[in-house]
Amino acid sequence: MDRQNPNIEQADLALRLARLSPAKQALLESRALLASQRKRKEEDQARISQSLHASSIRPVPRDGELPLTFLLEHQLEQLWADPSDHDLCSTCLRLKGTFDQEAMQKTINELARRYEILRTKFPLVDGRVTQAIAPSMTVEMPVFDLNDAPETERLGAALRIVEDEVRRPYDPGSETLWRVTLIRFSDTDHLLLLNISHIISDGWSWDVLIKDCLALYQAFSTNNPPLFAEPSIQFADFAHWQRTTLKGQVLEHLVSYWRQQLAGLKLIPEIRLPVERALPTVPGKGTLYVAAAFQHLRVHATLVESLKILSRREGVTLYMLLLAALVTILHRYTGGDDFGIPSPMAKRYRPETREVFGPFGDMLVLRIRLGRNDSFAAVVEHVRDVVLEAYEHQDLPFILFDGNNEEMWGNVNYPSVRFNMEKRSEVCGDDSPGGGEEVQIPGLVITSINIPTCTDESWDLPGFAIDVQEKKGELLVTAAYERDRYEAAAMIELLENYRMVLEGAADNPSRRLSEFPFVMKTSE
Repeated sequence: MDRQNPNIEQADLALRLARLSPAKQALLESRALLASQRKRKEEDQARISQSLHASSIRPVPRDGELPLTFLLEHQLEQLWADPSDHDLCSTCLRLKGTFDQEAMQKTINELARRYEILRTKFPLVDGRVTQAIAPSMTVEMPVFDLNDAPETERLGAALRIVEDEVRRPYDPGSETLWRVTLIRFSDTDHLLLLNISHIISDGWSWDVLIKDCLALYQAFSTNNPPLFAEPSIQFADFAHWQRTTLKGQVLEHLVSYWRQQLAGLKLIPEIRLPVERALPTVPGKGTLYVAAAFQHLRVHATLVESLKILSRREGVTLYMLLLAALVTILHRYTGGDDFGIPSPMAKRYRPETREVFGPFGDMLVLRIRLGRNDSFAAVVEHVRDVVLEAYEHQDLPFILFDGNNEEMWGNVNYPSVRFNMEKRSEVCGDDSPGGGEEVQIPGLVITSINIPTCTDESWDLPGFAIDVQEKKGELLVTAAYERDRYEAAAMIELLENYRMVLEGAADNPSRRLSEFPFVMKTSE
């Protein structure tokens, strides 16, 4: 049959519309208008999102006052309010072999020259936190010589020195927020302590710093110039970009997405595990600061490889697969089907940010909603969609939509479970006893060592976190949790359940969540 003439079709449609009652005509016009508005809004949002991701960060002049990022400004305000209430990130490197102290001093100075934020102070001016970037800087590296101490007492003495350094508060107005300390055991045995405020660093920054530190030391110790390129931007340039970009339609677009995404999110009291005890109040800090403890699980390389094969088959990353396993655990423990899980993100998808030291990392809240009787594969697919959407809208700082910002978000609060996955530098080590693997450079063998005082003793959020580190084909899964709320045995059991879910998923991802092996002895 020949296709009808378009003019005849339009005339026929007009005739049919004319025969409708005025009420029905008005209803159709209203629906068409709404559809048109919805289409225009979607097109505008796509245009704004594309423009945001296409924008690049460029260096800005240093001839005026530079803004701080939203998060950095907030954290510095907290530090100024209470300098003693401050978390530090510390790495201790054991250096065995022929050590060149002068080359290390040059290395530390060059790191400060290379990264502005390492030579930046943050004074208060008229009640506002500002930043003062020194054009150059010689970093003090005090040396504690323990060579004359009995050999059996040297490590204990070093630990006391480290503890004192870690607990020493910072004055952000008169000093930079990092310190370097060298402890000498003998001519061929030293300990280097890098002590950096979490306010100016993140996990990615540590990898950048350690990589550069080793390369610079090798160059200076052999009287050769460093051969790697300068970073194209500094963190202050990113702060300027954030403040000048996240406003108007762009800010409205991001806020609108996250407001819709988090609407009705369950509050902390509704996400409770059977293993919980009542949470005591820490004197002077309410209930938001809690004592932390840690349990560990190693996932062997064979299972990890099976999980990677499954990830490729499902078209997801290993991170997405491991997050889906955590959601399975939460569902089995609580019976719930709606979870908001904060997850730290590097937020360095722009190439110019990848070789810069600074606190780019931030939190994304991933809201996972389960269907009735979902299979694990279905959960993985949903997690993938949620994560990819969150990535598309990651430029809004967490501080602008967190639970304390009632002006913007009303009564939405932090969920109580967090998830993180990262790759660590070999020399940075991990949270397990024993620290990192050996790294060798000419004349030196370098290992990281775990110092008890280098781990966080308190959290600013209740609940627990699952942290996954991938290293040498294996996964180290760490459960960090409230010591006063959870029994150690309960967290060990939770990790064992996590392992069984991973094994079950690798074996048969089509099985329903209710069909996975599960143990809940500690809650009986």
